[in-house]
This record gives sequence, C-alpha cells and structure tokens, in this order.
Amino acid sequence: MILEYSRWGYDKLRFSIALCQLLGGCGLLAGLLHSSLYTLIPTISFLLSIMMINAVFTRIRVKDKLIDTIPSVFYFILNAVIFLQSISFQGLTN
Repeated sequence: MILEYSRWGYDKLRFSIALCQLLGGCGLLAGLLHSSLYTLIPTISFLLSIMMINAVFTRIRVKDKLIDTIPSVFYFILNAVIFLQSISFQGLTN
C-alpha cells in the first residue's frame, strides 16, 4: 500500500487519509447507533463522498484499470446515497 500511495502522489498524506477514513467510518457508526449523534451522518457521508470522488479521479489520472477503480466508484455512490438519504430523512423529522 505504501507504494500505491507513492504512485498516486499521496505518499506524505497516507497517514492523514487513513485517519480520515477511519474517523469517518466510526462517525457513521456512531450516528447510526446513537440517535443524538444522527446529525453527524450527513456531514461525514458528504466528506467521505468528496474523498471517494477524489480517489476515482486519482485512479483515472494514473490510468489504473477499471477493475481497480470500481471500489472507489462503489464507495462514492454508497456515501452519496447515505448523504442524500440522511438529508431527506432530517427534512422529514423537522
């Protein structure tokens, strides 16, 4: 994985990216498990969507194979759906 981050041009951001992904996942879980933290879900899913669309563009920029790009696309779509669902759900509860 270290060589991949270097190939993508993110070798100095490797730890920060991993930490953001880990905290984002924990934040989504916390928002799902504790109703008082549900307001975290739209923000975190939006930020993870931005991170994943950046991953897709990075894969395209370095000319990776489609099979290597599909996970980034999947996680972008997943986080975008979570974001859209969470903001529409918040609109219903207010």
